[in-house]
Formats: sequence, structure tokens, C-alpha cells
Amino acid sequence: MYIQPFQAWLQEKGKGELTLQEYLRVVKILARWWETSTGKPFDPDQVTARDLHDWIGHMQTVVRLAPSTINKRIAAMKTYWSFLTQAGHFTLNPTDPVRIRRASSL
Repeated sequence: MYIQPFQAWLQEKGKGELTLQEYLRVVKILARWWETSTGKPFDPDQVTARDLHDWIGHMQTVVRLAPSTINKRIAAMKTYWSFLTQAGHFTLNPTDPVRIRRASSL
């Protein structure tokens, strides 16, 4: 999951402690959802844009999160995969086609 290197990367980028903790929490939330949905251990290399869209749908319809919370989680995921690609862990970024939406369109 690369949590420790991600945390160090966020600290190097000057992210505040609350932001850092929230980003790490969101990665763990996604990992738990993915493992439950697929029945496989979380592997960021296996996550697709379709998976991320399904996760967003889950947050909207099952968990019923506020649009602002969903957008914050999308932003955290985009940051996580930016780290993974910049650090050379992965070449494909499944968050590229995922967009943060205006609250009225969620």
C-alpha cells in the first residue's frame, strides 16, 4: 500500500498534519472497500478507473456521504496516485479520468 512512503512524501510536500492524517485514512477506506468488493488483498496496481467510479457510487448511494466529503476523498486519491506514479511505483494512474464534480451534479 506504500503508506509509510506516502506519508513521508506528503510531509516533504509540506502538507499539514490534519491533511496528512485524512489522506492516509482515505487510502485505508478505499483499500477496505476494494478488498470487500473484490475479495482480494488491496493492490493499487490492480485498481481501475471503473473501480474508483464504483467506489464513488458506493459513497453516494450506500454510505450517503455529502458531495463535499466525496470530493475531498477523490482529491486524496488523486494525490495518492500522483505519489505512486512520481515515485515510480506505477506507470498508469487510474484517477486520471476521475473528476471532482460540482455539488449540484453529485
